[in-house]
Amino acid sequence: SEYFPNETEKDLKLRVDEEINQINHENRVGDAWAKLESKVLATEIGAEE
Repeated sequence: SEYFPNETEKDLKLRVDEEINQINHENRVGDAWAKLESKVLATEIGAEE
């Protein structure tokens, strides 16, 4: 069934590890964008002063 997949413990561990890696990657990308946006805004504010 799609709600309770028939997977081994090893398959489950691999799937969960891949999902965690994907989430960590997305978080790093999001953090990088936030830092970039912060630098751009700080530069723009500095240019206005």
